Amino acid sequence: MKLRTNKNSIRLRLSQIEVANFQKFGIVEESLSFSDRLSDCLHYSLIEADHDQINVTFNNNHLRVYIPSQIANAWCSSEQVGFDAKIPLKGENYLYVLVEKDYQCLVDRPFEDESNNFPNPNAAKC
Repeated sequence: MKLRTNKNSIRLRLSQIEVANFQKFGIVEESLSFSDRLSDCLHYSLIEADHDQINVTFNNNHLRVYIPSQIANAWCSSEQVGFDAKIPLKGENYLYVLVEKDYQCLVDRPFEDESNNFPNPNAAKC
């Protein structure tokens, strides 16, 4: 699972196996280590939850994105590319969350293994 951030937005992109595991187990987790110390690690998870809306928490270096079961089930079992939400913060600020299936790039990237990514629907047009 890839995590991308930009200002007040986060984007998670999942491969085919990760989407299948999320559908089966209701959770996908990853970690990013910055050193050998456990405290220098960022954990992030996508979690199916019994919530009414998408929710995000960040505690103890762990980013958790909670997805309502109805949204998760519809996304995993369809051609739907992704879903998003604007989570209100203080004032007029918000956190934008985007979760997507990860498609193969149309440009060759020899340094990145995309063998498990979803086939790009635009590949046939090239």
